[in-house]
Amino acid sequence: DASLSGAVRDSSGASVTGASVTAFNTRTGVKTKTVSNESGTYRFPALTPGVYQLNVEQTGFRIASLTEIKLEVGARLN
Repeated sequence: DASLSGAVRDSSGASVTGASVTAFNTRTGVKTKTVSNESGTYRFPALTPGVYQLNVEQTGFRIASLTEIKLEVGARLN
């Protein structure tokens, strides 16, 4: 397995609580979802190695996307 974590921030650098974060495995089509906590942090502790697209959504904000995130076996990407 591999893990992926990070923090959701607005343009001023403030934490965004309750944002929906989706990791989409572009090779298998599997979507894994989580929500950012009170400090804006999100974590996917056990993802299948592969190539992912990360989407972040929150009411009042534009959808943010990161593409081509490559996770290998044992990777711990922050």
